[in-house]
Amino acid sequence: MTPDSQSEYSTSGQAAEGEFVFTIEDFRAIANTLHKETGIYMPESKSTLVYSRLTKRLRKLGMDSFKHYRKFLASDAGAEERIMMMSALTTNLTKFYREPHHFELLRRQVLEPRAAEIRAGAPLRVWSAACSTGEEAYSIALTVLQVFPNAADLDIKILATDIDPAVVRKAGEGVYTDSHVEPILGALLAITLLRGQGTGGLRAVVLATLAGAGLSLAMEALQSYLPERVASNVDLGLNLMGAWAGASCAMILESLGVIDRWSRFRQRWFEVDGPRGDRTYRVSPVMRSLIAFKELNLIGAWPMKGKFDAIYCRNCVIYFNDETQSALWPRFGAALKPHGRLYIGHSERVGDPGFESDGLTAYRLKARRAAA
Repeated sequence: MTPDSQSEYSTSGQAAEGEFVFTIEDFRAIANTLHKETGIYMPESKSTLVYSRLTKRLRKLGMDSFKHYRKFLASDAGAEERIMMMSALTTNLTKFYREPHHFELLRRQVLEPRAAEIRAGAPLRVWSAACSTGEEAYSIALTVLQVFPNAADLDIKILATDIDPAVVRKAGEGVYTDSHVEPILGALLAITLLRGQGTGGLRAVVLATLAGAGLSLAMEALQSYLPERVASNVDLGLNLMGAWAGASCAMILESLGVIDRWSRFRQRWFEVDGPRGDRTYRVSPVMRSLIAFKELNLIGAWPMKGKFDAIYCRNCVIYFNDETQSALWPRFGAALKPHGRLYIGHSERVGDPGFESDGLTAYRLKARRAAA
């Protein structure tokens, strides 16, 4: 279904109520422009969202109607504003180690199997294909550095791209706040303690919960590695120990050395500045050196000539219609090395026969295609 296809709305009337007149015709013209420029499908059920995000642009431009605004977008003079419109309408929700099982899978499926040849000089290439403000790319870098502490001396490069120039600039700056960085603790505890040990999984969730930084991340990781019957009982266990955990949190974390290890982790990989609650965290130079941030439109030309060991394109393709998705999957397949992996969002599925599942929302090329 495309933005100008049949919908539940009539062809006339208001698409949203507010300061400016915003008709269905206005919405469809803007949605068509967004789809043409980015591949993103915006259903008419999102008309209120479109109105609320673009009224700021009208005020800034001194325009009095969406009719004038969409005519400006369609003009040669509106080229820069089309970028601003796209930036206003795209979603940039992300966080460090989001869906943490993908970073453990990267380690197990790509980094460790190729460790010897990479240390001997073979290239490692990873692409974060919708990097937003950079947390995903830096999580990839941290995962790489855990396997290759001397990554800066090896032929390792991470490409991080996004269509929005504003978020690419922010990602390149690599500066975050307490609220961005503190959830890393829960995710790292979950990943570390879940490695190959089912019994350690519950402990990981407990520790992540006690740390107050990442229950949802730990649950995602737990469900990736533990039998369903164990994972289904985690909520019950946590509820039973809730009161005890709250009272004993600081003591347990201290006894396990968690606080000390977390402090060392932050000092190693971030330059921390400011008092607690108002800190800024700048990623370390070695992390930053591994990543190239670039603007890239996924439905446009891809200038990259080499192939990738892993591609992350998560929670992005879901915003494309079926036709755009069907065209994108084989392009990702062509960009992967034979042993490469594609990691996608939890609500997405690869609808291409050239791929086969290799874990939770993880895919590899089928043998015939990999050998081609």
